[in-house]
Amino acid sequence: MRPTPYAENMRQQAKEFRPGPDASEMSWGTGLTPPGREDAPSSEGGRYHGKAPKVDAETADGLRSLGDELAQRRALRNRPGPS
Repeated sequence: MRPTPYAENMRQQAKEFRPGPDASEMSWGTGLTPPGREDAPSSEGGRYHGKAPKVDAETADGLRSLGDELAQRRALRNRPGPS
């Protein structure tokens, strides 16, 4: 069975990887990413940066008003009852 292109890519990266002098089985060494991968996307061994998708102004306004409405509902629900 022939390896997938992804597996080949990972195998090549593993051959090229040179960990820092203070690397261990738990860490790349100093820093958050392996040396030489600081600006690489996570698919290429770089650090993962979570991002929300871009939304247009109309969608953003709708989400903002929905958030406001939910906050009002929560406030009404959590209001102390008669004693």
